Amino acid sequence: MQKALVAFDSEILNTILKKMLEDLGFEVTCTSSADQLTKICAQEEPCVVFFDLTLEGQDTLMLASAFLGKKPVLIVVSANADPNTMKQALQNGANEYIMKPFDNDILQSKLSIVGLL
Repeated sequence: MQKALVAFDSEILNTILKKMLEDLGFEVTCTSSADQLTKICAQEEPCVVFFDLTLEGQDTLMLASAFLGKKPVLIVVSANADPNTMKQALQNGANEYIMKPFDNDILQSKLSIVGLL
């Protein structure tokens, strides 16, 4: 079973995305802590990480660059529609960018694009 990590400040979003991913066959761990994000990645080695642009007030774009070379697939999920922000996320190591709100079809499409479905 493929592992996924979901990291958002919102417990509601963590729960919704966890359920969506479990329905697709993923084993999912959630966190709302920026500090825990990298620790959980090192321990559990998920194949994909979903995270918001900010987590506990930290800019997670810099967290994405910490995974370069040994990273899982990184998917940013954000309500920020600024093209420059999207470009920066991808330049810093994110593989995909999902705009909020999103549905199961968009999630499946992004997972297919990165080769996980």
